[in-house]
Amino acid sequence: MVLISILLIVLSIIITFILVYLATSLIRWSIAFEKWKKSSNHSSNESDQEFDDFPIHRSFEMNTDTKLENITSTFSSKQVDLSTILTSDHILIFLDKTCVFCNSNFEEFIDLIEENKNYNKSFSIIFNKSQVEAAKSFLFLHEYNFQVYLTEDDALKESFKKSFLPMYVHTEYKQVKNISSSPFEMFN
Repeated sequence: MVLISILLIVLSIIITFILVYLATSLIRWSIAFEKWKKSSNHSSNESDQEFDDFPIHRSFEMNTDTKLENITSTFSSKQVDLSTILTSDHILIFLDKTCVFCNSNFEEFIDLIEENKNYNKSFSIIFNKSQVEAAKSFLFLHEYNFQVYLTEDDALKESFKKSFLPMYVHTEYKQVKNISSSPFEMFN
């Protein structure tokens, strides 16, 4: 009887330690998740700029002097101005071959387009010029009607002050309407 009591006490201590560990892990995860949400959803509280991101739906005019290299058609490159691809309701999607979330995130975006048949925004994908092979394979893997462009450097991406990829930038001509890491934000 005493042995059973001792085993129950030891078992309850072990369970208590496990519960405390799980609770602290959950709290740490929750804090990290809230920080991630703030960075990807651009909280509209402008005083909370911990990640130095633009708030969601804050409209500003972007610099369209950037030159892009179009590699879409037959993988031949042609240089174009950013201003020529920006139309009404256009989405620029910044991807990177080192980004672990980019491919699956983009597939979610394509799935959302297919589910929402009345979605009428055009979109273009932008890679850094150093990742031309990744851009070509990405274009080959995803058989969808979009353009793939290369930038000489990351200045355009950095101009949005977004620290997390993938990055979806909803534009209306030169006006940026929305920036997010989530494809779901492009359907609001």
